[in-house]
Amino acid sequence: NSLAHAECFLGVPAFGCVITDLNFRLAEEELAFMVDDCELELMIVDSERLVLARSLRDRCASLHKLVLDGARDCPADCIPYERLVEGEPIAPPGVDPRRPAAISYTGGTTGTPKGVMLSHDNLLANARHNLLATGHGTGDRWLHVCPMIHVAGTANVLACTIVGARQVVLRRFAAAAVIDAI
Repeated sequence: NSLAHAECFLGVPAFGCVITDLNFRLAEEELAFMVDDCELELMIVDSERLVLARSLRDRCASLHKLVLDGARDCPADCIPYERLVEGEPIAPPGVDPRRPAAISYTGGTTGTPKGVMLSHDNLLANARHNLLATGHGTGDRWLHVCPMIHVAGTANVLACTIVGARQVVLRRFAAAAVIDAI
């Protein structure tokens, strides 16, 4: 979980591209399968997982670029994330709501992982359902502790954005960090 993750989950589909979250708790073989399966071209990664990302780039034909989030010194083989978001804002072009916006991979517990394609309409339906269940409102604050690699985590990003609720992102669940954030 990171601010970059939330920004990308909102921005990438808005410009007609498909976002795919990878669960870095999985084995490299499983991640390589996913990268190859969806023909991932660019990966945004943090310093903690850069070695793994480089390995995936080396072994997966479609993966050409690594974008490094949150690093002070960006190595030459990566693009600094901040470079992607600097400059004047650009209006999104508009998208067909039936087109794919995200691919969410299953855990592969019954074989290889399966890529579930979610359209813009699917993502908005998930967010609206989330709003019915949680009752997010404009004056609320939402503490993101659910992994954003999961539909449950990204549904909250979209739901909070729809109503204008303030969002607080924790990299991962840790009891002390949750208490400090609250």
